Amino acid sequence: MLTRARDLVRQQGVISVQEVALNLAVPTDVARALLQKWVDKGRIAQLPTPTACTGCMLCDPAPRELYHWQATAEEDADSASGADQSEVGRSTRVPSRCPAARPPQGQG
Repeated sequence: MLTRARDLVRQQGVISVQEVALNLAVPTDVARALLQKWVDKGRIAQLPTPTACTGCMLCDPAPRELYHWQATAEEDADSASGADQSEVGRSTRVPSRCPAARPPQGQG
């Protein structure tokens, strides 16, 4: 289960503890403990908790606990050479803005 948690973070780039818990079918506390093992090993990092917006009703009011994959120098070199192409849909960007702050599609 520990390696499955690691693989989820590695595949997604950035993932929440809630998503890990859902994918592994375990309580959030168990997912957090699994992720902490990899944080302790230096393979993943917990990102600062984004500040919650107020008033839009689109954002979940619970703070999002996000984790980011820490690539090794070897993985960075492979990525730069094209050996490890990103999968379709893979995101390493952290959501930084409220979705209500974006203009509606087609009006950008």
